[in-house]
Amino acid sequence: MADEKVRRGVSGALIGAMSIQTIVAIAAVLWGILRPSFPVGMLPWFVLLAAAVAALAWFVAAAAAAVPVERGPQVAPMAPATPPPARAAQPRGYFDDLTGLPGRPWFDYTLRAEVARSKRYGHALSQIVLDVDGFSHLNEAHGRASGDYVLMTIADVLRQTVRVSDQVARIGDDEFVIVVPETDIVGAQKVGEKIRRAVELYPFDEGHEITVSVGVTSAIEFDTPESFLMRGETAVRTARERGGNACTIAKT
Repeated sequence: MADEKVRRGVSGALIGAMSIQTIVAIAAVLWGILRPSFPVGMLPWFVLLAAAVAALAWFVAAAAAAVPVERGPQVAPMAPATPPPARAAQPRGYFDDLTGLPGRPWFDYTLRAEVARSKRYGHALSQIVLDVDGFSHLNEAHGRASGDYVLMTIADVLRQTVRVSDQVARIGDDEFVIVVPETDIVGAQKVGEKIRRAVELYPFDEGHEITVSVGVTSAIEFDTPESFLMRGETAVRTARERGGNACTIAKT
């Protein structure tokens, strides 16, 4: 504020000085023109009039400099646009290169978090594990490319079949897991059967008839992530021993 007053005072003084210089110059020119015919007795009045006009000009200029200038809001200069930070590199195996699904590291982290949340809040938590029936024979008989095609197709079927809240991962060669939050064993069995049926009816290329063995389990009070997953994998083995293309509930 003090700096602003100083600037205004200096501006007024400069404007006033310039006004006086201008008036003196104009008076000198007029005096040169009027001098031959100007009455000598009027000279003091001419000087007085010039001084009065100069003083008035100085006061007007000073007053104008003292009046605050209305300014709009001060806008900071626009900073140059900066590109968004590059996406952090994910750990190796975080996503499965073949199917695009999350891999084992992501699944381990997610399962631990969901088991802990289920215990803390007492919410239901279920899990669906599935293996592709006869996958080793498929690779041996038709080649690895056919096996890769089947895995990618099953990944797409899972994406289209599960709910938005369900979390799908590929954790083994032909092993997929779906974490099903807020769902009891009855609801999880319905989802598992829906998946089994969707794979069975899918029109795979080259006339392949692909089925899956599905194991369904729900978390219990003393479960760890490891025991929870192991129980689901045991249910898958039971479904396979029954001939495959089945959905089995794990024993608790």
